[in-house]
Amino acid sequence: MFFRRKRREQPPRVVTFRPSRASQQQEDTRLRFIAVVPSLGLVGGITAGVVSADDRRSALLVYGGLLVVAGLIAVPIVVVLLARNRRLLANSSITVTPETVTYVDRRARPTTFDRSDPTLTSFLTWVEPTALPYGGVIPPKTQQLFIADSTQQVRVAGSDWETDDLVSVTAAANGHVADGVSTARQVNEAIPGAMSFREVRPLTFALAVGFGSVAVVAMVIVLVAFVLG
Repeated sequence: MFFRRKRREQPPRVVTFRPSRASQQQEDTRLRFIAVVPSLGLVGGITAGVVSADDRRSALLVYGGLLVVAGLIAVPIVVVLLARNRRLLANSSITVTPETVTYVDRRARPTTFDRSDPTLTSFLTWVEPTALPYGGVIPPKTQQLFIADSTQQVRVAGSDWETDDLVSVTAAANGHVADGVSTARQVNEAIPGAMSFREVRPLTFALAVGFGSVAVVAMVIVLVAFVLG
């Protein structure tokens, strides 16, 4: 007499992806020239200023003071970035189950997407830089993953994760991977509202901020003159 073995059902596959320190190091190497080039320019400018000054000692004291101020500004920024990175590595994750895709940010706040939701979509792409006036040279393009449905959306910085992991998440979230570099407008076409007005129209934003600042200062001057007059 033969007995058939009962086939065990495989448990639903749950995959959790975490930030990659190796990817961060690769990104640091890629972006290193951004710090090196301005630093060399600053040192060269200081050297030229000191050499060409009539009173080199005074010039050295002035430029040295500027460097100290720059250092005092830079130290808190570096401390904040290091703290941010520690929190990211400790808390952040992307978990894919047969039913959901859950992204947890560096503050341990989860955002869960239903994979059966017909509005769920995602888009993994290298995004063209929008900062002016560098014209797409500095800062360099950045890899971004956008996940959205009809009620919520998240943006994930590709530099913190393995690209293969992000590709898997994109497939699980009903999305696609761009072949090349996308502009901010192209990203907004794929994921409406993913990019801010500043990113989509950087020149308009810069002009608005500039003229707005001038208008505010002019208004303050007029008011002060009116009160004193």
